[in-house]
Amino acid sequence: MLPKQLREAIDKTLIGHGDWKLRLREAIEKGTSEYTVEVLAKDSVCEFGKWLYSLPPAVDTTDCKNVKTLHALFHTKAAEVLSMALGSQKQEALKSMDRGGFYYQASANLVRALQNWKGKIAGE
Repeated sequence: MLPKQLREAIDKTLIGHGDWKLRLREAIEKGTSEYTVEVLAKDSVCEFGKWLYSLPPAVDTTDCKNVKTLHALFHTKAAEVLSMALGSQKQEALKSMDRGGFYYQASANLVRALQNWKGKIAGE
């Protein structure tokens, strides 16, 4: 896979996973979501996850493995927020999304890892 394709996939992912913050806030407000907690918890179901797990072994570097781990954690934490949003824990869900909250941290760590990976690819 060419570095340009990797960078483009990472850029697309940064935008797509940023959209999750909006979707989760909407779920908290409305108490409903088009997504289920079970599906959201699976990191291999989203477009990026499918792409990430299809990469050839040559691309499965330390940075890639780190992104896989953090991407899985992101999905776990997003599913926890959705579960709270659909239940009676809306305030807890909002707190998790605030700076220092568990969703916020998982999202920020994933973004940093993606940007770091992209930076290394660009340097090749």
